[in-house]
Amino acid sequence: MKRMQPLAMLAVGVVTLAALAGCDDPKATVQLHEPGKYLGAKDPLLEKTAGGAKDEALKDRFAQIQRDR
Repeated sequence: MKRMQPLAMLAVGVVTLAALAGCDDPKATVQLHEPGKYLGAKDPLLEKTAGGAKDEALKDRFAQIQRDR
């Protein structure tokens, strides 16, 4: 029984160190973005899908799904 205590302490220490190693940098800044505005790199798929017909089809599809809610 007495031998179990040092092993338990060692296990707690290892888990604590592993948890602390996974923490983010406290000096890192949080970047806030406006909702609905993509400010990242240019997305080639976004340009391909941009258009009135696709947007209308997606809006209609959304309205059909959300009708019961």
